[in-house]
Amino acid sequence: NGRGGCGIAPNATLAGVRLLVGSSTDVVIADDAFEQTLDEFASDEQTVLSNSWGPPDDGRVDGPGVREWYARVDAALTRFEVHGREGKGGIAVFAAGNGGAYDNVNDDGFASHPGTIAVGSVGDDGRRTYFSEPGACIDLVAPSNGGWRAITTTDLMGDSGYSNNNHTDTFSGTSASAPMVAGAIAILLSVRPTLTLRDVRHILARSAHRTHPQDPAWITNDAGLAFSPWYGFGRLDLQGAVDLAASWQSSNETGDAASGCSAEWYGQLPLTSEGVHVPFFDVPEFGEVEDAALFVDVVHPWRGDVLIRLVSPANTSSVLTWQVPNTVSLRDGAFVPHTFHSRAFLGENTTRHAPVGWVLVVRDLTERGHLRRARVCVRGLHNASNAPHPMVPTPAADDEPRTLRLALWIGIGIFGLITTVVFAALAR
Repeated sequence: NGRGGCGIAPNATLAGVRLLVGSSTDVVIADDAFEQTLDEFASDEQTVLSNSWGPPDDGRVDGPGVREWYARVDAALTRFEVHGREGKGGIAVFAAGNGGAYDNVNDDGFASHPGTIAVGSVGDDGRRTYFSEPGACIDLVAPSNGGWRAITTTDLMGDSGYSNNNHTDTFSGTSASAPMVAGAIAILLSVRPTLTLRDVRHILARSAHRTHPQDPAWITNDAGLAFSPWYGFGRLDLQGAVDLAASWQSSNETGDAASGCSAEWYGQLPLTSEGVHVPFFDVPEFGEVEDAALFVDVVHPWRGDVLIRLVSPANTSSVLTWQVPNTVSLRDGAFVPHTFHSRAFLGENTTRHAPVGWVLVVRDLTERGHLRRARVCVRGLHNASNAPHPMVPTPAADDEPRTLRLALWIGIGIFGLITTVVFAALAR
């Protein structure tokens, strides 16, 4: 177009809201502004919230569902998820974070919130970037810097941006990946405006490309979906998602959404390096699982020694934490009781495996801790159809899909330091 590129969603309109206040080293969220913004945009059917910000990547456990002072934000996110877009579900995309291998997306209560879509990063070589965090709550990944090139995009005007020519080819971080997914969702809604949040999540997951299939972290769940805590369900494939959306059977036609939890387990169970197993037989059964959440309270001076897995009734094992050497600087070094979310069980039918329950597995590499409390909660559809959803075939390992190299985009700043959140709304 003579101005640098057309972007992923060129017909979208944009609105920016300042949410973060403070200096570049001491940034805090203005939770009143975020709450008001969520409520304001909830009524717009064609709005996608793109969030390239989050708690600092210094090993802290922070955000809604973790700290009490975020209670209003947590409630607002839940309202947006349930009532947004006239009941179809508000869509909020979050950058997964740039803390790298020793951080965890589940420590960020914004990106791991069950109502948000968490996005990690891959380079142009199809492999995870050095900064992209692992997490069982990641939905998918999209391109960023890594391999040979970074992201080409529009920039802040003049000297305020990365360069003074209003474009940059050095945009990076999961901050660059998240708005690509937001733009892709805007395209999906232009094809099928009636898609629910659940529909969008399934379409992105089932059309994603299984990048770097040799990585041993990949698993295949009982619904036939491949998942990795590094890549989620894979790399964004916009054309595949659009093709799938055209024939997608909407969630309001396939079952009744519900959620349920086990009773809370209490005790003083010493942890071992071999691992302890805690079964939960009272979790409600679902015809189709959407999300599983594990609240766990472990007493331990170094949480990097505590390895946690959640195993579904179908024997799918989702890794929730990884070893972190005690030489790594973590803001929260001791274990912080909080909830871990996992997308790994998406689509599984736990009714078929009754009465087999869910199992929590905890290993303590130094045998210094004990388990005090735990609870499993699951969200899904009770009466989901047994017929499989249409799925885009996964390309062979050497069949490179369409790669999003150029994005005329809406993100500005670096994850954790960004001062503007952008909401992409489709022109009516």
